[in-house]
Amino acid sequence: MAPANENGATDEGEKKGDKGKEIKTDRSKSKRPVTKQMNYIKQLMAEGNIDVIEKEIDRLKVIFEEFGVKHEKYVELVDDDNELDECDVYFTSVQDSYIETLNLVK
Repeated sequence: MAPANENGATDEGEKKGDKGKEIKTDRSKSKRPVTKQMNYIKQLMAEGNIDVIEKEIDRLKVIFEEFGVKHEKYVELVDDDNELDECDVYFTSVQDSYIETLNLVK
């Protein structure tokens, strides 16, 4: 076990915390394109511009998959039950919006 520093934390714990923050930030960054793409699809629907929607839906599916992978990487580092619950709520809210957007074009 690594010795504690002056703050009482181990270097190992800090590295895990830093990595967790980095992965969480990466997950947040990957959510932005999902939201942007969903909004773009909704805009296309509102404007009646349906000829390009299928291509944009395919793009949304890829972007959402990337978000899911980054979310799972973050979840793998979480060892607190409350934080895991928060992760589930976070992912489910994005997933619900994703499904809602897909259902708009059916």
